[in-house]
Amino acid sequence: MRSTFVLRCVCAALLFVLSAAPASASEWPNRPIHIVVPYPPGGGGDMITRGVGEALTRRFGQPIIVDNKAGATGAIGALAVARAPADGYTFLLTQVGPGVTAPLTQKGIAYDPIRDFTPIVLVGQTPVALYVAASSAFNTVDDVVKYARANPNKLDYGTPGVATPAHLAGEMFQRVSGTRINHIPYKGSASTPPALLGGQVAMVFDTLPPHIPLIKAGKTRALGVASAVRSNSLPDVVTMKEAGLAGLEMSSWYAYAGPAGLPRAIVDAFNAAANVYIRSAEGSKRLDDIGLLPQRGGTPEEFAAFLKAEVAKLEPIIRAANITTD
Repeated sequence: MRSTFVLRCVCAALLFVLSAAPASASEWPNRPIHIVVPYPPGGGGDMITRGVGEALTRRFGQPIIVDNKAGATGAIGALAVARAPADGYTFLLTQVGPGVTAPLTQKGIAYDPIRDFTPIVLVGQTPVALYVAASSAFNTVDDVVKYARANPNKLDYGTPGVATPAHLAGEMFQRVSGTRINHIPYKGSASTPPALLGGQVAMVFDTLPPHIPLIKAGKTRALGVASAVRSNSLPDVVTMKEAGLAGLEMSSWYAYAGPAGLPRAIVDAFNAAANVYIRSAEGSKRLDDIGLLPQRGGTPEEFAAFLKAEVAKLEPIIRAANITTD
């Protein structure tokens, strides 16, 4: 009798523990999913996330809530996700800022971009390019290099801000070309075209979306893109390698990650649904519209390797140039 009583108690306790345990990955998702975009509404990250969110809703039958948590170069939103439970209901749209540069350029950032997140999928990259006004005497990248070598610290270049991919591209340009040029940071990409057209700077480093309409209107020219391959959006513009500056590759990129310890089944489910969208006609058009390069999507392992390579590439540049945003 006593053994039967003990067995019943053990079974009751086990049932209680199982009933109190969180839902397994096989039951995910059973409520709305939040994707944190660590920037204000209206940017490329918002556009991509709303498209991916629609695909996730179709696949899993749960609403996707986009939470814009802007500030500190994306670090505020990233920190919120790093601190969230690893249960598959909070994800991060991550980019170069929160994913690499913020912890390297800001004091007191309380997360590690590798250790504190689970990589899910790299959506794609939009390269930084070098732009001049249509009236500029510079017609090629080599024209800029020759002038800058002959006139150190006489050439000003604009960017959307300190520690942005555009700023880092300017630093890389100097390293690979053996030149010295002056950085003029502005407040966001919306400010760089007026600065260029107004003659406040001789050239601009920036990503493609803000500048493609001006190029099509004949107001500005792109001299080179800092990517391994040419952009579908500007197929006639040479890469920096083609222009003689091998090693100058810099892009802004979009990817998804979750808190550290996210179950592999959830990672794989999110990755698969995102890849279906990325490679669909609808997704391809949306990504083309914001200037993403042709290589898109992939496995969690590929994104993890990419992220580690980005940290290894950018940290020496940031340290050497003493770039801080504090």
